[in-house]
Amino acid sequence: MKKPNFKLPSFKEDFKSRTFRVGTYSAFISLMVLAIVVAVNLLFAELPASVQKTDLTDEALFSISEQTEKITRGVEEDVTIYLIAQTGSEDAVLSEMLRRYADLSDHIKIVHKDPVIYPSFTAAYTDESVYDNSLVVESAKRFRYVPYTDIYVTEYDYESYYTTGQLASSTTYNGENEVTSAIDYVTSDVLPKVYTLSGHGEATLSASFKAALGDENVEYVELSLLTASAVPSDCDCLLILSPATDISEGERDMILSYMKLGGNVILFSDYQNGSLKNLSYIAREYGLAAGNGLVIEGDDNHHLQGFSYYLLPTLESDEITAPIANAGYSVLIPFADGITELDQYRSTITIKPLLTTSDKAYAKAEVSEGDALSKEAADKDGPFYVGVRATEVYNEVETNFIWFSSVQMLDENLDGYVSGANRDLFLNAISSVCGRSESVSIRAKTLSYNFLSMTAAQVGRMSLIIIGVVPMLFLVAGIFVWIRRKKS
Repeated sequence: MKKPNFKLPSFKEDFKSRTFRVGTYSAFISLMVLAIVVAVNLLFAELPASVQKTDLTDEALFSISEQTEKITRGVEEDVTIYLIAQTGSEDAVLSEMLRRYADLSDHIKIVHKDPVIYPSFTAAYTDESVYDNSLVVESAKRFRYVPYTDIYVTEYDYESYYTTGQLASSTTYNGENEVTSAIDYVTSDVLPKVYTLSGHGEATLSASFKAALGDENVEYVELSLLTASAVPSDCDCLLILSPATDISEGERDMILSYMKLGGNVILFSDYQNGSLKNLSYIAREYGLAAGNGLVIEGDDNHHLQGFSYYLLPTLESDEITAPIANAGYSVLIPFADGITELDQYRSTITIKPLLTTSDKAYAKAEVSEGDALSKEAADKDGPFYVGVRATEVYNEVETNFIWFSSVQMLDENLDGYVSGANRDLFLNAISSVCGRSESVSIRAKTLSYNFLSMTAAQVGRMSLIIIGVVPMLFLVAGIFVWIRRKKS
């Protein structure tokens, strides 16, 4: 009987087959693609948060401003930002924004503190009740507690309640302003101090402007020279807000002595302050004089519609005005006097206009309620300064005298007409004379965005499509191509 011939398969031949080569090549390509995907993911995880996530919100909630970038990149000491929130309750907008701060500086560290795990942590920083997503910003110098209610600020319109029966409200996100201000506060070696002159019926700075000074980490103190022997030596800037009556000669001399030692004065006046002899004397010492008249703007492009004495002046080139002009904003200057430059003043003084009217402007010396505001022969022709800066450098000591001829530009309601640009101008002037290169105060962002809300069932269906259906479609397409190639 003939033995059956059992022939073992030739594995060597299989290794040489076209099918094996194609399969090996496909496996190699798959491994390479997988390796590239893993490498890209690892590299992507190391990129800054601003690169990983694109901010598509209308108000750029996740983004941070150029001001913040400059201040944060300039931090030279360690700063820890503690996010106080229960695990799982962290605010997404705030958390993402904090990541971007940490990406800008190796000196900034974000630490999450769960109040359930660390119930006594905040006791060292505040006696208040601490809500989730409050912050503590701390350096070796000092710390600042930032409550959640300062990050998300809700304002109520009580007038609407009386007219409609419904209480309207609006919420703004003020996180960037609060965090940047806190970082500046805990890292500054010396905090500026502004004194405001009192005792002569001066105008009062509104609450929002005072709050803005606080955001700038500027201390604001009232000063009566009637009972003082001199302007305090720690005064970085003396603020004079349109006194109703004149200062005395003694006060005048104290202010001038302060200025000769490098002191800075910012004056806000109105068109009726020109008769104040001693106050005018200070201005003339620095090459400037009041025009003693209400400025009317004859160019419709430079005043508020229907109000020719609500000026929209030209922003001249200066570090005070440049940020506002570059952002495309205007400032509103109501009831202004026309400031003029004297023909002669000390050669050590440099005068630089900040805000100017058009050449169609004119000034009326005598204005009463009901008077016509059309141009008359006795009116003084423009253009005028309504904001000006006089700088004197003598023996390497610099003195600044900044003058805005409208105290009503500091009215917070009028400031709303120009989206807060008047406040920005005020803060920029303070920052300029206080030696701060960058204003800290940053505009809050209106919460007009909508979240993508999905039910659990919708999430399940979406997950099934992304994880199951889409890969299956690619797999079926691949099999179909493979079969076609095999048949050919």
